[in-house]
Amino acid sequence: MKNRLATALVASVLTLFPLVAAAQGGVEGLSSYEQSRLAAGHLVARAERAADDPGRLGGHSWQVVDLPPDVVWSAVRDASRYRDILPGVQAVRVASAHDDAMRVEVVQGRGSISVRYHMLVRFNDARRLAMFRLDTTKRNDVQAAWGFVRVRPYAGGKSLVSFGALTDLEQPTLTSTFVRASIDRALLAVPASLKAYVEGAGRDRYVNAEG
Repeated sequence: MKNRLATALVASVLTLFPLVAAAQGGVEGLSSYEQSRLAAGHLVARAERAADDPGRLGGHSWQVVDLPPDVVWSAVRDASRYRDILPGVQAVRVASAHDDAMRVEVVQGRGSISVRYHMLVRFNDARRLAMFRLDTTKRNDVQAAWGFVRVRPYAGGKSLVSFGALTDLEQPTLTSTFVRASIDRALLAVPASLKAYVEGAGRDRYVNAEG
């Protein structure tokens, strides 16, 4: 179990290195079709799959938000609203928080079938970059997880949200197969869910705070 966890963590980090580079380099790595989709307000996603490990989910996604970067970043920083921002999440509890880091417990799934895991999140306000990884000191229903959220300026005073993540769930069971499909759909939809919240129900909360 420990060997598999270590292997999954290393594989996740190595696979996401180019995704982090893409997030820092703007939309230059996207095709003209993907860039046109972004400009039209659509989510652009690239899934990362491992044929020999059906429990490994994730990839990279991008979304343009019709609000300035500082406003969107305020929402990313607002753990009290993660249940509204993160798709497929049933509950979020902040275990501890400091200026640039926090520990959160997340319950994700649908109905009575769910997974529970703990994440360590670090914030870089200067770069509007949040990095997260699994807190392996806690009991988790996930073998490994690692990822990031980045908010950058986009044309017209808008924001570009880049998201990358990989997670390795435990061995499949009859019940976790359903959970796996639910998490798979929700994972790369994070930027779209953030857009919907910050442009909708959360707009006054963050726009007013900036203004």
